[in-house]
Amino acid sequence: MKKTLVAFLLVVLSVILAPSRTAYAADVDSLKNGDIVEFGMYPQKRVTDLDLIAELDDVAKKLESVPVS
Repeated sequence: MKKTLVAFLLVVLSVILAPSRTAYAADVDSLKNGDIVEFGMYPQKRVTDLDLIAELDDVAKKLESVPVS
């Protein structure tokens, strides 16, 4: 009886949590230059700190030089 209850609860939790973990792919063909694509499930905001922007730009430039295999 206990194993049946545990199994039932696992199924119920899986059904409840499954939609929140579903990934939705953007339709890449419909994207235009300047479109906004959001990633993640946490609140996001525009970065306005100039020092942070410069630091992020440096990281991006370093990543561009990394070979893709």
